[in-house]
Amino acid sequence: MPSNGSWSCSGAPANCTSASFSVVPHRVALSLEHIEIGNQPAPPQLCAQPPTIARDLSTAGVTSQETNPTFRASNTPPPIPFSTRPSEYEPSQIVHQTRVTQEQSQQSHYYSSFAAEEVHQLHCAPEHEALSRTQATHSPFQPEGRVEHESYFAPIPRLMPGNYANLSPRPEHESDFSPLPRLSHSQEMISRTEQAPCLESPTPPAQQTQPSLDSRAENEASFAPMPRPPIQSPASHDQDLQQQADQPPCDSMASLSSRITNLSVEDSTRNLVTEGRTPTTQYDAPRPPPACRSAGPDWETLPCCPEDRIITYSLDWYRLPDVPEYIVCTKCYSDHIASTHFAQRFERYREEEGSISACSFWSPRLREVLWPQAVQSNDLTAMKEVLQHNLTVPPCKGLAWTTGGDSVRYYTMANSDIEGFITCEACYEDYIAGTQFEHRFSLLQQQQGNDEKWRCDTALPYIKGAIVKMSKNNDWSGFVERARVRLAAPTCEGTLTQSNRCNWYRPRRTIEGMHICEACYLDQVALTQFADKFERHMPRQGFDGFMDSLSEMWKCTFREENRGMASALEAAIYQRNYDVFWNAANTIIHMVPCTKHGIIRGDWWTVAGGCDGVSVCKSCYHGILETSDLGRFFEPAERDPTIDIVCSFCPESPRFGEFVNKLAESLDKGVFSYYTDYVKIWAGVPSCPGIKSLAKAIWWGYPEALFCQECFLRFVSGTSLASSLPIKGAFDERTMICQIWSPRMRKMWLEVCAAGPPGSAESDKQLQDFRAFGTRRLEVYCATVPRIEMIEGMRTIQMQQAMHQGLLSVMYRGMNSTAVLSDTTDGYWHGNSSVGWYETEHGVTAADMMNMRTGMANANSMGGWMEVAQLRTMWTEVE
Repeated sequence: MPSNGSWSCSGAPANCTSASFSVVPHRVALSLEHIEIGNQPAPPQLCAQPPTIARDLSTAGVTSQETNPTFRASNTPPPIPFSTRPSEYEPSQIVHQTRVTQEQSQQSHYYSSFAAEEVHQLHCAPEHEALSRTQATHSPFQPEGRVEHESYFAPIPRLMPGNYANLSPRPEHESDFSPLPRLSHSQEMISRTEQAPCLESPTPPAQQTQPSLDSRAENEASFAPMPRPPIQSPASHDQDLQQQADQPPCDSMASLSSRITNLSVEDSTRNLVTEGRTPTTQYDAPRPPPACRSAGPDWETLPCCPEDRIITYSLDWYRLPDVPEYIVCTKCYSDHIASTHFAQRFERYREEEGSISACSFWSPRLREVLWPQAVQSNDLTAMKEVLQHNLTVPPCKGLAWTTGGDSVRYYTMANSDIEGFITCEACYEDYIAGTQFEHRFSLLQQQQGNDEKWRCDTALPYIKGAIVKMSKNNDWSGFVERARVRLAAPTCEGTLTQSNRCNWYRPRRTIEGMHICEACYLDQVALTQFADKFERHMPRQGFDGFMDSLSEMWKCTFREENRGMASALEAAIYQRNYDVFWNAANTIIHMVPCTKHGIIRGDWWTVAGGCDGVSVCKSCYHGILETSDLGRFFEPAERDPTIDIVCSFCPESPRFGEFVNKLAESLDKGVFSYYTDYVKIWAGVPSCPGIKSLAKAIWWGYPEALFCQECFLRFVSGTSLASSLPIKGAFDERTMICQIWSPRMRKMWLEVCAAGPPGSAESDKQLQDFRAFGTRRLEVYCATVPRIEMIEGMRTIQMQQAMHQGLLSVMYRGMNSTAVLSDTTDGYWHGNSSVGWYETEHGVTAADMMNMRTGMANANSMGGWMEVAQLRTMWTEVE
């Protein structure tokens, strides 16, 4: 037998079937020749073990003659005919060769045996009694002995070329190896009852749908889930199989060979095909920015959860009547609560303008631990107990330092995996308690002193995200490793620094001049879907790297003052589209940065319709407005190119906090008019000076009691006496003070308005008292407040001068000592009886400045403090 495991049979008698096959890895090639036996047509017979069958045929007295050996393997010598083989060629030797061949081709033996089984099942005729008896004696693959295989394959006879009325059509579905039930062969399905789950077609997963909102019908495309690709239903699959069964039969041997050829790759590719039907889910595909229109009703649901952002404007919330302090935003309610049986227990209400609110459901512990447990157990008791306990826990102060007087309890790692790692009680309750990391932490027993400054390490955004992500998989070692890297990263200072000071990251798609420090990368990018879009900068090694570190000075692109870049990244994360960030960043990086010093000769934008008090620089326009699809509400503006203009989105600009808060309100409610209407009124209004004086301003009110423009618009304009003021919008260059900013004066004004209708006796009497009190208050102000400001200002100047003189005294004293030690004195003593005698004149100067420092320190004497206290008391009487 050849070493390649191939064999062939030739020289068989004319009434015998001639068969040959070649065994190769993952493939079985078959060929049969149909020959008549006893003048009766019969299906070909495949020999599963050719040497054994050949021996049986020869012993049965069947004469043989040489036939055409077809499909013989390459490099295989012609087989010896049975009639010409020597008598000493014992069957045991043939069986031994067959056993060796089976050991050499273990990988393909399964497929060859399976192919022989299929052909034998299909084409053996019951007329071959002698051959069947012989095969039943010697062949291990007999039909009666394969009962254990019936439940897996159960082949159905199919019509072969010829007139075989006893065979039924058989659909071509063997490539899947998962036959579907057929109504015409119900008797065969009885033996496959235990395999019913395997025969069922996959059921397409149910799609999640968003709750319908009547008020945003025109923006359904922005909020509706993205459609999935169509999945073939089981009914259509059965129809396809029926169509295949109705097709005319093809060559059975070619079909069987093709199916066995694909057998090795069918299972490995089936999962890929299934996954290819739904390449992405609706939560991974890009989405548009939050929809916002110029005017109209508010959205019923927020576009995204505000999380820990403080809300001070009017907005709708949900709450449990049992725990009214904990409120849930409409977005969290829609996504997590509305579809549960607890939805009816929550009540919707509206917070008034000026109230302080924040969503409580965004906490990872509440959203991912407590709430699923409550829904599963149909009990909110445990969740309510935790919420009641959290009301007594002081909130986390972020990256600010705390002292012992703040009464903050801290937790630390039980096994000190990271020495000195601490987390405040609020972060422990929100991120760690209830997770698989809970037993890794314990309460810190050390008491914080009043002078000791501690800071919560969990306040870092990267550590927060790492806890949430790693605790789901109980990957404690992974969290410790990442936390160490973040704690070791230098703090981003936002200034030029040497390139070797820390690790730097850059976009894989190059943006010239962009460098991100390690701390900013970890906090803002590492845990997002864009982490693989950046790569670590690998500096050159050796002397070249050292020279690069001396000459290269980089500034972090994600520094805190670069608000346009941070806003572009947040918009890209929300929209799940990296191109949004890359296009904006590639534009911003080449522009003049937005700083508190202003920009000269820049390009500016303002709100549509024009507003002189709103000026948006080019960097903020591309980074904040365009990325959020808000640029359509702005238009280019002409500004004086000779003066420095501070951008309205710069924190140092007037009313920055108010304008940003209104912008957030517009995005939450989906109506941009909240922002435009507000800025057009307040952009050109100077802030109230309070107790300070103001010159060259517009005033309202009475000569005895003037109101600044901001106080008039915010407070007085809505009262009944606003239309009867004698002074309305009068401009005055003199220095004046506003009197209605005081809580006491506002209370008195409300009493005047409530006394009666304007012009009535009661109203006039209260108004006269109000104006008289304003006159007295102005007199006290002029006698006390300027004097207090002068004394405190002089004290500050004197203390600064005393400190300066002290530093100079130390410097000159050092110069005198240096001269003495180096023996460079002139040999004379310098000074007088008041300051003393010194080796050099530097010693005399040091003593003189020390005396001046002592005199300047007298500015902090008790006399000045007592006078200030008396003046404050006089002012308090009217204030």
